[in-house]
Amino acid sequence: MPEDIFAPSKKETEIPIGKSKKPIKRKAPVKRARSKQKASARVSHATHAAAVDAALSAIAHEENPSQDMEIGGNITAFNPSPRFYRTIALSFLAGTIILVVAVSSMTMGKAIITIKTKPQTITFDAPVNIASNLNGENSVKGVVRLVSVSGSKSMSPENGPEQPSYVGGSVTLVNNSKENQPLVATTRFLSKEEILFRLRKSVVVPANGSIAAEVIADKPGKQNEIGPTQFRIPGLSEAKQKLIYAESASGMTGGTSRKAVLTDVDIERATTVITSELLAEGKKQLESAVNASSTNKLMGVFTSNAKEVKNDTKLGAVTEQFTISMKLEVTGVFYSAADLNTHIMQAIQTNTSYAGSTVSPVGQAEMTVNHSDEKTQTADVRVKQEWMVKTQNYDNLIDKRQLGGLTSDDVSRALKGLEWVDSARVAFTPGWIKKVPKNIDKIKIEFAE
Repeated sequence: MPEDIFAPSKKETEIPIGKSKKPIKRKAPVKRARSKQKASARVSHATHAAAVDAALSAIAHEENPSQDMEIGGNITAFNPSPRFYRTIALSFLAGTIILVVAVSSMTMGKAIITIKTKPQTITFDAPVNIASNLNGENSVKGVVRLVSVSGSKSMSPENGPEQPSYVGGSVTLVNNSKENQPLVATTRFLSKEEILFRLRKSVVVPANGSIAAEVIADKPGKQNEIGPTQFRIPGLSEAKQKLIYAESASGMTGGTSRKAVLTDVDIERATTVITSELLAEGKKQLESAVNASSTNKLMGVFTSNAKEVKNDTKLGAVTEQFTISMKLEVTGVFYSAADLNTHIMQAIQTNTSYAGSTVSPVGQAEMTVNHSDEKTQTADVRVKQEWMVKTQNYDNLIDKRQLGGLTSDDVSRALKGLEWVDSARVAFTPGWIKKVPKNIDKIKIEFAE
């Protein structure tokens, strides 16, 4: 039998599948030797070919629902269904939406922060120059005046048995007439309470002026201790009594006395009392003189300096009463309260944190005179005062960069930590954004009182 009977043919037949343009290669039938089984082989081959043709025909007409079909165990066909393409399209659409949302959040997202403010209290504490001629930005127009007042105070030592004594004190004699008025010692002065006092020493009250003097109760006893009051002079005519009278800035004391050893404590106590009385008298004289020559009422801050202090009783002596006499220089620095407030207001608004703010004083200013000179009419004064500040430009107080990336709750907690913030609320645009953009241009801050 020839050897090439079972050799395969080199030529292959191409059979198309369905609508596919790609050819499917089939092996050519193998030539076999003629034998008795020839008829049965032909039948088997025909049956196999018919089965293959039927399968290929079903694929071509989409009668077979399977996407893949094996032919002869080696050939696979891929034919996706509409659902497959729909899934891919929906996935692509979802990815596109997510990308658009992300880009929109970064480029279009905004945060509007609404802050409810509350007034802020700050303390102004700084030196200010008071001068009759303004000589700089830190100056306030004012004047410096000085007056010397003298007086004495009789008191008893604190230790020892208590006994009735004569009440006494200092008064200011006022003369609104055009003539000097002499008054002799023991001149009577009758208080509004109808308690009689007498002048200790003779004095002359200048026309249209005033002078300090000492008076003593006509009778001993604690019942004569009275507070500041006004006295009339019964010895003058009724017409003159309206023009010439006396006033006391402090109360009358000394209704009781003690006979005991005089100590340093007794002298210090008496010195403090007479200094206070003379300072009150000096203030009154200065205020009267300054405001009489000014169209606007001026405020004053005062200092005092004791020039002469004398005691008529030696330390360690046993005495019922001792007398301290003193000459006190009182200096008054006068200024306009409105001008001072304007100066402080401008000083506060110069600070960039409070630029454009509405400010108003709280209470009275504490004034301390560091130095004053009546000749140059200048004084260095330290002013301390609380002010209420309502800031208009809070943007200068908030760093937007620190808010970027925070949630609404985080922003609210952070801002409420500031003393001038009452509450804070955040609104996002678009609504799905949950954090403040890091781009400060996308952050808007609004304020409400």
